[in-house]
Amino acid sequence: MLARGNALMTRSTVACWTTLERHFDQHVRQVEYFRQAGPDAVARMWQTQTNERGKCLTQFERDALIERHCELFGIWPSAQYSVSEEVVQA
Repeated sequence: MLARGNALMTRSTVACWTTLERHFDQHVRQVEYFRQAGPDAVARMWQTQTNERGKCLTQFERDALIERHCELFGIWPSAQYSVSEEVVQA
């Protein structure tokens, strides 16, 4: 019985680590996406909810922009600006 319990725990642990790995891979992509954007560009994109090409932000871009905003300003953008929460689903 103990061996079966260990196998179940092992599968559960593997599933947990796999989920975490996917999460962190996504986070790395978000952090890198607007890496070159400076404070003025980040503020403009957030206020207009558009990307650097003037297109509506996708959900991924919005999440990436929040990450970059936090890096630059140390605060979530919604605490600093008043904007619509509407985004385009990727």
